[in-house]
Amino acid sequence: MHGDPIVGLKDDLASCLRDSGRSAEPRRIEVLGRSGECSVLRVEVGDEQIVAKIVPASSHALLVQQREGLEAMQVTGTVSVSRPLHDGIHGRSGILLMESIRSGTIDEAGWERFGRELAALHDVEAGSAYGFAHDNHIGSTIQPNGWMDDWVRFNRERRIGHMLDILRSGGSLPADLEYAVLGVMDAMDRLVPARPVPSLIHGDLWSGNAIGAGDGRIVLIDPACSHGDGLADIAMMRLFGGFPESCYRSYFSIRRAREDLDQIIGTYQLYHVLNHAVIFGGGYHGQALSLCRSLLDRA
Repeated sequence: MHGDPIVGLKDDLASCLRDSGRSAEPRRIEVLGRSGECSVLRVEVGDEQIVAKIVPASSHALLVQQREGLEAMQVTGTVSVSRPLHDGIHGRSGILLMESIRSGTIDEAGWERFGRELAALHDVEAGSAYGFAHDNHIGSTIQPNGWMDDWVRFNRERRIGHMLDILRSGGSLPADLEYAVLGVMDAMDRLVPARPVPSLIHGDLWSGNAIGAGDGRIVLIDPACSHGDGLADIAMMRLFGGFPESCYRSYFSIRRAREDLDQIIGTYQLYHVLNHAVIFGGGYHGQALSLCRSLLDRA
């Protein structure tokens, strides 16, 4: 650890480990990754391996949101998640301890099982409104989740409109993209179902948040949970790839695909493409514009 900036967080990590009932002296610390101000470590404590996500103390709320999302999915008894073990503010750091997943290769049967598990998650009764108990984050972008009973309005205001407002405030939104996004918002009642049965959704289900475990399971991490149309998870899965067709076939063997599936999926994907434009910049403007035009052709 000599010369590594993580060494400055060791006292905070030791305090967190102590509060969780573990030894404050880890045998080994391995850096798994860094993104912005977040560091992800694998920590060996005695015979146990755990994962520690560490952010500045001022950003601890992001970890609380992820913990609550993981717990919400865990209690359904459907999908597997990286179990949250402890979180808190320690010194200068907000820290979330989670179960460490031993990675492995997933065969076709494993992907089919995950498709069934995801369908089961989306079939769990999740109330009658759309939103979540609190706002959270999709990547580094705040995700507003105030409850609504109108799915069309929820997507128009809490999802697509929210991203449009952020892009406008950044001052670099091309006029043709703004016009196209406004067109999609105006056509929202013709693009998404009016009243889908609310499901608990992961919310950020790209392949990097679906870890293949050594026992053949798919284990989910880093959620941005809300109650909405389960197809929103399918939309994110399809946007960047990484999930085999056998997974989708298994999912839709339980939850029947709609005839207007492509336009629904595309509308939910627009939210994520606009978010990537917010986070990463203008490189995603062209993809967002093309998607808007395709949706407006269908509306």
